[in-house]
Amino acid sequence: MSALFEHNFLYGVILCACLLAVASDIRTRKIPNIIPGAVFLVAVITSCLHGLGSFFAMFAPALGVLGLGSLAFSRQWIGGGDVKLLAACAALLPFNESIYFLLFTCVAGGMSSIAMLTYQGKLRDTLVSTFTIIHGLTTEPTLPIVPQTKTYFPYAVSIALGAIILTIIHSFSPDMLRLS
Repeated sequence: MSALFEHNFLYGVILCACLLAVASDIRTRKIPNIIPGAVFLVAVITSCLHGLGSFFAMFAPALGVLGLGSLAFSRQWIGGGDVKLLAACAALLPFNESIYFLLFTCVAGGMSSIAMLTYQGKLRDTLVSTFTIIHGLTTEPTLPIVPQTKTYFPYAVSIALGAIILTIIHSFSPDMLRLS
């Protein structure tokens, strides 16, 4: 199997998984375990074909995502399915590309959240609450202003946008994805 075909196949797996996750997350607010599970299985098979060194290199970002994602999940900042999908996609990509994937996903998530909060008329209250928390961390603690209703955001959309951005950049300028 050629390296180019394999790389394109891996991007295709990620994009398909993300699109399925978006459809499910929007419809049911859940990402079925089969989606990140299938991506993770492809990552295990791919890394085994490349040897033990590749196995550890591919799973370092996934373990980092699982660790930080578990913290975010415990604070109810992100859903468990989102964490598993991010970790599985990070495991499937080479190390440098997984870093860019996570960065693009975070930027897409921030921009999408701002757009959603603006559309719902909750941006001001959210910013006031956020700055109250930050101010409390730097001075005397204060209680944040808790929103009356919780805003749900299907983060699978941001994950898919991160994957799409990564794929576009990889397709047109793969040298841009080098960390050095």
